[in-house]
Amino acid sequence: MNKTPHEPVWPLHSTLSPASACASSIGVLGTRASVGIFLLTLTGCGLQNIPTDARIDNLCKKDGGVVVYEKVKAPPEYLTQDGQVALDDLTRLKDREFYVEVGSITIQPGSPEIRRIESTLRRRSDQKVLGKSVYYMRPSDDIPNLLWHRTHRCPEQGSIVPLVRAAFTSD
Repeated sequence: MNKTPHEPVWPLHSTLSPASACASSIGVLGTRASVGIFLLTLTGCGLQNIPTDARIDNLCKKDGGVVVYEKVKAPPEYLTQDGQVALDDLTRLKDREFYVEVGSITIQPGSPEIRRIESTLRRRSDQKVLGKSVYYMRPSDDIPNLLWHRTHRCPEQGSIVPLVRAAFTSD
């Protein structure tokens, strides 16, 4: 059958008008696009991180948190004006009597990643470990979202602050 430029392109047996056929196609494409956007939104909300976060919580139950072997009085030179131990000095100034070493290893590379961070508080004079703290974390996602935490760590407060608070006394 020869078609002239004025003949319809849609099948002749179709009961849809050209306008209805166009609207129907847009509806199908719109539904597919909506499903695609919905699926992208789900992955953007972090659902793919649920198994990783559960693994972090399990690892944390095994050895996460603070262990103090010896409590010591916080030397005055380590205290800030409000009576807190200056954390920056403990991590940066290794020539002082007390210092913190921080080490990190990647347990699960890729995305999502799992890291284990261990902080060790030492006394320089005898190299004794006064305490250690371990926490696990999943770094933030590349895709910002509103429904899911961007990072996950256990214990939530991290490692250095609870270690220093537990190992140093004020009296």
